[in-house]
Amino acid sequence: MAAGVSGNRCLTHSTPSGTQILDFNSGRVKDLPGLGELSFLINLSKSGRYAGLFDLVNRRDFYVYDLDSMKISSVVDLGSPDFGDFFSLAENTALFAVGGHHIAGFDLRNPSTPPDTFWRGDATGEGKVFVEDNSALVCDGQMRLFWIDLNNGRETELGTIPGKGITASVFHSGLGLVAVAGWWDTIEVFQVNNGQKWTLPVPGEGQRFTQDLWLDPLGRWLISMHPDEFIAWNLPLDPLFGEPEYGEILESLRSLTNVRVVPNATKTTGFRITNTSDLQIRD
Repeated sequence: MAAGVSGNRCLTHSTPSGTQILDFNSGRVKDLPGLGELSFLINLSKSGRYAGLFDLVNRRDFYVYDLDSMKISSVVDLGSPDFGDFFSLAENTALFAVGGHHIAGFDLRNPSTPPDTFWRGDATGEGKVFVEDNSALVCDGQMRLFWIDLNNGRETELGTIPGKGITASVFHSGLGLVAVAGWWDTIEVFQVNNGQKWTLPVPGEGQRFTQDLWLDPLGRWLISMHPDEFIAWNLPLDPLFGEPEYGEILESLRSLTNVRVVPNATKTTGFRITNTSDLQIRD
């Protein structure tokens, strides 16, 4: 399972029996052995120093590796097999686990302490979710994405994804951007601060799904990985991929010589579209 780039390290290969970590400073590749054949790497912490491995057999134990010393720094008993495979590692201080109906936080400095519940709700949608910077991305059973502020539990609906099976998701706190992709032929990008949305079509033919996503820390590119290529999307994203605002839609309609757009006085919201002979076409 790919975890991408964090800090000065990059995950280059991961299987149940072991993982290789590329250190950018030295250029060396280090082997990070799995614990027998029970675990695989879930993710790297933001600094790149810590890696988390999840026990796939008992689905309870989570191991945190210190990649500087190449030793296990802590082991967390999740206490429940219901968390799926969705975790977020906050260095060596906290582990967030996403279950079907809640998000739990574990104190890695005192692993025996019972977890805190940061949020309760529907997180039964399939795919990869994450917790970062006191915020979380979850997908409900109707494939709706929600951005959750874990400080106050506030939920913001971002939109609906095209299908089941999220394969990659990434967040850039400085830009406020969340990108989500899966077993479909687009990448959905959301601005969590103002609700803006872009849909990026994956070019090519055949298998056009997305395997992984990265957002450049400097805010220059969104990079997507596909079965046969990598794509670097320039940031800020082209407005061509954005959802048009209502004002833009109305202006386009007004530009048509035989269409008139006026507020619909019979309804609290919406507009009435008529042709020039005042024959109503649609409400």
